[in-house]
This record gives sequence, C-alpha cells and structure tokens, in this order.
Amino acid sequence: HEGPQTIGTGASGHMNTYLEPGMVTSVEPGIYRDGEYGMRTENLTLVVEDMENEFGRFFKFETLTLAPIDLNLIEAELLSSEEKSWLNTYHQEVMEKLEPGLTEEELNWLKIYTKAI
Repeated sequence: HEGPQTIGTGASGHMNTYLEPGMVTSVEPGIYRDGEYGMRTENLTLVVEDMENEFGRFFKFETLTLAPIDLNLIEAELLSSEEKSWLNTYHQEVMEKLEPGLTEEELNWLKIYTKAI
C-alpha cells in the first residue's frame, strides 16, 4: 500500500511502477474486523532476479527482516499442508539466521516461538 510500487487491491494509483531488482517492499498480510480487532504481520523484502525463460524475466522476493509469526494467533487446523510447510520453513530460517547473535535466554525464547506446527 506504500508506493511507488505496490501489490494488492489498493494498488490502482501505482499501477505504472513495476517491480525491479533492487527495490525494497513490504509484505503485510493481515485481517481486520471492524470494531473488534486487527492483526498483521510484516516483513521487508528485496526484489531479486530469479530466472528467465521463453515467457520472460522473473523476479522473487528475498526476505530482509525476520521475526517469528505469533502461533497463538493461528488456528493450525485451518491451514493447508502447504501453508503449514511455508510457516515451518520460514520459522526455521528465522532460527538459523538469528541464532548466532542471541544469548542463551533469547535463544530459548526464540525456540518456543519458532516451533513447528
């Protein structure tokens, strides 16, 4: 929702700005219930080259910021096996990249919040 490049239903004002390698954008999935609550998780991502084939050039996102997603806000039984796999893989990446700089107490906390579902 913050341009110049955007992805999503509110992107109409920024439709002429294409994603290019080197751009940083945010991925912010969320849910909001009017008058009740809202929840959003957010990561910054870098647009990087992925591949080129007969259909053109393709990019992908490389995650720049890493934080666990609060499992208390997830009803795991509603997730597909693919969604669970994505979440577990993401949490494994969070653990692997953050572990070297953490104290034992911080690491123990992170292990709880990146456990597999």
